Amino acid sequence: MQKKLEKESNNSDSANSENKEIEKFRFLLENLTEEYIKKFEELRGIKTKEVIPVNIFNRRLSPLETIVKFLKENLNHSFKSIGRLLGRNQKTVWQAYNSSRKKLAIIFQEDYSKYNIPISILSDRRFSILELVASYLKENYDLNYHQIALILSRDQRTIWTVYNRVKKKRK
Repeated sequence: MQKKLEKESNNSDSANSENKEIEKFRFLLENLTEEYIKKFEELRGIKTKEVIPVNIFNRRLSPLETIVKFLKENLNHSFKSIGRLLGRNQKTVWQAYNSSRKKLAIIFQEDYSKYNIPISILSDRRFSILELVASYLKENYDLNYHQIALILSRDQRTIWTVYNRVKKKRK
């Protein structure tokens, strides 16, 4: 009988230690999972929410109107968050959005774009949106003025002027 109790006690001790180990493993797994989910969401955010595809630019809208419309309608940002992202007043953002809706009623199609503009570069108020976009495309993708003009639906002379204005402002 004594041996049987000792055996059960040993079994229960090993079962308890196994349960403790399993609980530790579950705890670690849950924490790791949460951590990796957050990192995945951050990476996903960089891919989808933190960039503007250049294929949305067109002749009908100004670059600011285009970006505000995209952020509002496609990415569901509030005027306040758009203002913060672009370093602009909420009222300016609202005005640009209203103007863009009058000019272009459709929502942009989120097609694959070979070139993307990070939203973070658009908050520098020393430069216009067009200046920032054109200089980013020129410096990071090594495109010529003609290619940038085609992408942004602008004249290549405009792109040349805008890019040279950026260079002068930086000096």
